Amino acid sequence: MKLTTGLLVATALFATAGTALASETKEISVGLIVTTSEAETLKNWQPFLDDMSKKLGMKVTGYASKNYSDIIDGMKQGKVQVAWLGAKSALQAVVEANGEVFVRHIKADGSKGYSALLLTHNGSGIASLDQVISSPGKYSYANGKPTSTSGFLLPNYYVFTKNEIDPKKHFKSIVTGSHQDNFLAVAAGKVDIATNNTDDFDDFKNKYPSEYAKVKVLWKSEPVGLDPMLYDKRLPADTKQKLARFFIDYGKGGVEERKNLLQAYDLKGFERSTNMQLKRIADLEMFNEQYSLMVDDSVTAEQKDKRFREINQKYREIQRLLGSG
Repeated sequence: MKLTTGLLVATALFATAGTALASETKEISVGLIVTTSEAETLKNWQPFLDDMSKKLGMKVTGYASKNYSDIIDGMKQGKVQVAWLGAKSALQAVVEANGEVFVRHIKADGSKGYSALLLTHNGSGIASLDQVISSPGKYSYANGKPTSTSGFLLPNYYVFTKNEIDPKKHFKSIVTGSHQDNFLAVAAGKVDIATNNTDDFDDFKNKYPSEYAKVKVLWKSEPVGLDPMLYDKRLPADTKQKLARFFIDYGKGGVEERKNLLQAYDLKGFERSTNMQLKRIADLEMFNEQYSLMVDDSVTAEQKDKRFREINQKYREIQRLLGSG
């Protein structure tokens, strides 16, 4: 298969000078989060990126990483101009890396939301979440990266923080991996409990049917909005307009475009969005940070008071950024 817009690895991407902030944009690098493997993600998105290159009349390159921070760092340095990120990492990109939400995914079934999951093996003997909560030190846990919304933030808040549990103390062992890594680990019985989400879990049903049959859902969160796409807010206004129009229109141009969206990530298309999409995530982040400080016995009352003021000030600034979306 000929990949006309090119596939970049991290070293190649960050060794190249960014061109996004020039008065005339000549090249766009698109950062893509990975739920399976880097190679598969790039292959799946390549037809979309090829069409993007043709429509915008400029070179478009794809960069995929399991490490969200690589994409955020690339955007901060002006070397990634467009990024697909989960809500939690998107919030970080808005705050730290000049990111701005401009569209969000629409899934092929028309849904605009997904839920976080906790999975367990059918033979684990775990019948309920209460069993996990009431059994410190008994089970192993496969977590997502701290920048993952469904793999970290949502279960951390709804399952652990609300039950006054520190996962690092509660589980006998913790490993960290992608959604696919964690799914396969729990299916193989290597861990007792693993984080995931409804979108990826549905995909694994077709991709790994035998493993899927060995796994059951232990917990499911309330739905959150589907993943956003961000661009560098420092891009020229005309480039941002072209990008927004391309994403919003894509999928309406015929069978081939719809096929490319399905291949990319089981998508139907994109709809306009703003930074305000991330407000709920910011609220959860603030609560988690405040709660962790509140139960930290190593911090004096005076230090806590100072830190609480700093946290509140930080989130006032974050709310300002989100409101300007």
